[in-house]
Parts: sequence; C-alpha cells; structure tokens
Amino acid sequence: MLPCFDGEGRVSKFDVGSAGALMGTLRELLLRGMPLEQALAPFTSNPARLLRLAGKGEISAGADADLVALEASGAVNSVIIRGAVHVQGGVAVRRGTFET
Repeated sequence: MLPCFDGEGRVSKFDVGSAGALMGTLRELLLRGMPLEQALAPFTSNPARLLRLAGKGEISAGADADLVALEASGAVNSVIIRGAVHVQGGVAVRRGTFET
C-alpha cells in the first residue's frame, strides 16, 4: 500500500504500487550518478528503521538473509529472501504467498 497525499501533505488515500517501482527508482538514481552506497539507504535501512522491522535493512549477524544482487546496469540479477533464492539470473524461480 502506498500513501497518496493531498495538497496540504495529509494522507488522503492509499493505492497499490508496481512491484518494479522501487528498482526503477534505484536504477534511475544510479544512472544519474548517485553512488550506490548513498542510494541504498532509502530502500533498505531507512524503511526498516522507521517501520521498526527487526532483522531487516542491514547485513549483520542474526539479521534476515534478504539480499538483492544487481547487474552493473542496476537490473536485478538475484534475490534471496530469508535465505531462499527467489530470483536467479534475473528470472523468478520462487514466488511469495500473494504473487501469481
């Protein structure tokens, strides 16, 4: 769910976002020259911290093994969620509960 804001900055409704929207945004930031280490925080550690998601948003002992490997172009190569491979070589090999 994505919040939609009115002209005064208040949440007016919620909408559904595209699954690829975050990666598209990250790819655009990289194409515009933002260093990867600077571009990642808004997609990883910041949301995990704000949403109080323990074990998310960082690579550390005891954290969930959620990892995304990117191609040099910024395209997704591999996705590992809680240690299980979901995307390999850019192809979905396992789907989540609510994916078709």
